[in-house]
Amino acid sequence: MKLARLGMALGALAVLGVAAAPVASAAPLDTRHGFRDGFRAGFGGRGFRQPVVVPVPVPALVPPVQAVPVPVPVPAAPVPAAAVPVPVPVPVPAAMPALQQVFPTAGFAQNPPQFIPMQNNTYAVSSPVLFCGVDQAGTCQLMAQQLSQVTPGWGTTTMNGPQGYGVYLTFQNA
Repeated sequence: MKLARLGMALGALAVLGVAAAPVASAAPLDTRHGFRDGFRAGFGGRGFRQPVVVPVPVPALVPPVQAVPVPVPVPAAPVPAAAVPVPVPVPVPAAMPALQQVFPTAGFAQNPPQFIPMQNNTYAVSSPVLFCGVDQAGTCQLMAQQLSQVTPGWGTTTMNGPQGYGVYLTFQNA
C-alpha cells in the first residue's frame, strides 16, 4: 500500500514535470536567455542581456467638455398700461344717485367708486362693494338690473381691473 502511494506520487511529479516543459519552450525566441544576442554575448564575456520593460504611455480618454445650460433669470416684463385699465378720477354724476339709492349703506360718499373709461362713452365701475367674482356673475347682473330701474345704462362686463379678474358693473353715460 505504501509502495502504491509512493508510485502515485512519483508518477504525478513526472507528469507535472513533462506538462510544465512545453510552457517554457513556447516562449518567443527573442525573449529566451542564451539564444539570440544573449548566447553570443555570454561567450564574449559581457554576460546576458536582460530585457528592459519600458512603459508605453497611454493617453487617458477624457470625455469632451459639454456645455451645461445655466438658468438665467429673465427680468419680468413690465405690464403694459393697456393690460389693466387704470381708473380715472372723472366722476359720472348720473351714476352716483342710482348707486346711493340702491346701496344706501355702502358709504360711497366717503369712498366713491372709480370709473374706468371703456369704449362708446361706457365706464366700468370699480369698488369693492360692486365687484363680483366670475363664479358670482349672476349677482352683478341682478345689481345692474336694480340700478337700471333707477337710471338707465347699467350693465356688466368681465375683465381684469383694479379689483382683479372678475365681473364689473358698467355704466353708459348718455
